Amino acid sequence: MRALEAAFPNGDFPAVSVFEVGGAYFVSDGHHRVALAHERRQEFIEAEVVKLATGWELAKRLGRLPSPEELGNSWLTEVYQPGLRALNEAGLSCPYEGATEADSFLWLYQRRRALWMQGTRASYRDAVYDIRHPRRLSRRERRRLRKAAEGLPTAETQELVNA
Repeated sequence: MRALEAAFPNGDFPAVSVFEVGGAYFVSDGHHRVALAHERRQEFIEAEVVKLATGWELAKRLGRLPSPEELGNSWLTEVYQPGLRALNEAGLSCPYEGATEADSFLWLYQRRRALWMQGTRASYRDAVYDIRHPRRLSRRERRRLRKAAEGLPTAETQELVNA
């Protein structure tokens, strides 16, 4: 916390990442920044918010609790089939040998989720575009990866350990 305080004396932290589920917010990255902002009595902190749809959304639309069949049908028509449609329209499928239709869906869904984690409210079409047009990592993304890799063994140190 003190290192964060020294690095950002004015409270201009990088955005935290949060998930919003039914009006509740859960921090996925940036717990220390949030704690420091609270300590400093900051009213606001920049956040990248990923809204997760739940059965609650369906219940609000229906005006009652949905049945398990309604929940399953909602997921099929609002999540799974649009993903498959985007793959089919793009002529894409999972690149792994023996992959099923469900594997292809999960492959695209994971790509879309990765885009969401970068702060983009991505659609399946955005994920298809991302697959077709790989991009270079931003400075911020490279910095995060370097920081995450600090202290991990390199090939040379692993060889020394095994020797």
